[in-house]
Amino acid sequence: MIIGKNIDELYVKAIEKINNYGKLVHSDRGDTKEILHQIFFLENPHLRWLQQRYKPISIAYSLAELIWLLSGSKDAKIINYWNPSLPKFAGTTNEYPGSYGYRLSYTFNIDQLKQVFLSLKNNPMGRQNVLLYWNPLHDLPNDQGKPKSFDIPCNICSIIKIRDNMLDWTQIMRSNDIYLGFPYDVALFTNLQEIVSGWLNVRSGTYCHFSDSLHFYTNKKKFIKQVSMIENNDDYFSLSYENTMIHVKKILNIMKKISYEKITKEQLEEFIFYKIDNGVYQNLYYIILAYVAYRYNFFDIEQELINKCTNNTYIRMWDNWKCK
Repeated sequence: MIIGKNIDELYVKAIEKINNYGKLVHSDRGDTKEILHQIFFLENPHLRWLQQRYKPISIAYSLAELIWLLSGSKDAKIINYWNPSLPKFAGTTNEYPGSYGYRLSYTFNIDQLKQVFLSLKNNPMGRQNVLLYWNPLHDLPNDQGKPKSFDIPCNICSIIKIRDNMLDWTQIMRSNDIYLGFPYDVALFTNLQEIVSGWLNVRSGTYCHFSDSLHFYTNKKKFIKQVSMIENNDDYFSLSYENTMIHVKKILNIMKKISYEKITKEQLEEFIFYKIDNGVYQNLYYIILAYVAYRYNFFDIEQELINKCTNNTYIRMWDNWKCK
């Protein structure tokens, strides 16, 4: 088990462990160094934003992915806008069949997130609340051992319990790249943990992350960048289920418009004044829009958006990403 109070502690310890004990394993995408059956224990899931990755993570993509998941979308064009490299890993397609949000909302003919929320609301001590992402009809390899598509989920399930008036979250992964995937997976699912905690009016407890295959690709030479650490995160997701979904729908509609159309500077300026009516989601929205301004070279609008954001962690992560 690797234990840390923040994600940076987990990440640095994991890189060292793979370097010391990992075994060489070939994959379709290149050679990897791998350890099996690794458990991570994040004591404070609110400290979810990795800062010591050599190439800083994209805070805008991470927040856009959260909205994309909560909306239940599998529209590839939307999420590809915030991560243009995604088709290299998930395939060139109009829809991502392995989308976690779509799996949670539609694949099994049940809204799993809503069902778990209602279940825990009425039976807080229940042990049967599992969110399932793996679909064997789509995800199991064919008879020749070949994948049926590029987009096979790395996450298998989430197991959720309330104990001592705190919501604990266990994330099970079949495969986990410590450099490319781990930072985004932890950010995504600890955000989701905090959101569900808010629906239930409890605090987030601990976050346990199980990687059956934890690895990095051997062509990566640098993993860690020493930076001064910020050990806080100013925003907490604490809205009701209903209000959360209202804000998610509003933001996703704007994300869809941006990803499908060429946006003028005037349109982007109009989007700035679109009120979300919640400070936490407003900050998230500003960072998502700042990426749009950055891509269009509207640097004055980008700076205006960053100045409007009141989450210092988001600002720090944005500045790190821009200086990559």
